[in-house]
Amino acid sequence: MRSKRILLLSRDVSLNVILPSLQKSGEVTVFNELIDDRSVGRLLDHDLAVCYSYGLIISALILKALSCDFLSVHPTFLPFDRDR
Repeated sequence: MRSKRILLLSRDVSLNVILPSLQKSGEVTVFNELIDDRSVGRLLDHDLAVCYSYGLIISALILKALSCDFLSVHPTFLPFDRDR
């Protein structure tokens, strides 16, 4: 059984908040550029795409082409800088 392939879309240079957790769940590809017709081919074949501080609009055509589940994570949802 192959590990889950996760696409992380983020323009945040400090990925230490979310990247380690995703890496526990599978193989992570980080992408921080605009997804367009030229780059979409490199991003196919993922099981899940996670948007974290990406800030760019992803067109409906690109979403359909990627054909995986998407999760949009707002930075305030993550449990950092809180007392435990």
